Amino acid sequence: DQRYPSQAQYPQEPLSIFDDPRLYGRIDPDTLFYVFYYKQGTYQQYLAAKALKDQSWRFHKQYQTWFQRHEEPKSITEEFEQGTYRFFDYESTWLVSVSDILLTYADTLPQDEQEEGRLQVCLSFP
Repeated sequence: DQRYPSQAQYPQEPLSIFDDPRLYGRIDPDTLFYVFYYKQGTYQQYLAAKALKDQSWRFHKQYQTWFQRHEEPKSITEEFEQGTYRFFDYESTWLVSVSDILLTYADTLPQDEQEEGRLQVCLSFP
């Protein structure tokens, strides 16, 4: 579904380099966030999510956004951690902000979850 067709001299299909996992390890987080939110349900979304996880970002399933520790948590239990986190505000500012947050593990993707299929299921949007 192409809303704005481009002229024939421009590439009509994505370049194959965008399917190379090595590329995503070199891309900055802002670009990874763009790929994650605008290429939903694709292999590129999976690669962006994996690269963000490799950079210590955690995806919050309920809020559908990414969090990263800004500093060591003030409190850690088996169910949650509380502290200052960076988070990507995709809904209003499209910026990384910092806030004190209580982050429950049940609402985030597990840190050791690296299997493609399981990660893709967790990334499904309603």
